Amino acid sequence: NAEGEFRETLGFLESGGLMKRLAAEARSVIYVPTEKRLALDFYKNNTIHFFLVPALAIDARRRGLRDGELQDDVSWWLDLLRWEFPLPERQDLAAELARVEAYLREVDALGGADGDTLDVSHPFVATAITLLDNFREAYWIAAQALLELPEAATPQNVALERLQKRYRAGMLLGEVRKPEGNSSMTLGNALSRFAELECLTLRAGKGRERLVSRGPRFLELADVAARIGASIVNA
Repeated sequence: NAEGEFRETLGFLESGGLMKRLAAEARSVIYVPTEKRLALDFYKNNTIHFFLVPALAIDARRRGLRDGELQDDVSWWLDLLRWEFPLPERQDLAAELARVEAYLREVDALGGADGDTLDVSHPFVATAITLLDNFREAYWIAAQALLELPEAATPQNVALERLQKRYRAGMLLGEVRKPEGNSSMTLGNALSRFAELECLTLRAGKGRERLVSRGPRFLELADVAARIGASIVNA
């Protein structure tokens, strides 16, 4: 769609130096310099909001969930990522999921012998499945790394540095693929969300310093990490 309705957006991003269009034999090739990926996150995250529920529903279907289990799974993810996106009203979720299913059937992304098999090669499905990868990977790495917190309180900035170091190691080991997941903002949001879930405790230290320590539900981080990891294709 590079020469269709999307051309104005591509032109805007290209004029700002955030991407380049390279000549190819049959189509445009969009190239994003590595150093511009974090800047592009601003635009990406605002766009993802419009596809949040479809992306979660499609991922749940990929893992074999249906009906009530699918809705419960989507609700869990929306709750986990509440620091990242404006969330739909809970009472509207069932209707949103019904619209997603109707659209998937309309574009022939659901079918097969049972009429309910997800076509993972469908362009919309293939795109939506990966939309939240940087958030999944960031929260997954954060949950694993925070399980190694010492019993003594740790300054929050030190804890975040450990998370980012662990993410860099994960990139080298091939555990994660999205460098933009190693964002101090996203990892900081994960830390704050885990504190809300009482896996961690955040309290004031000296001056403006904040301290991170194990919370009353600290060991539940292992279950959170396992659940996130199960949704990561290459985990």
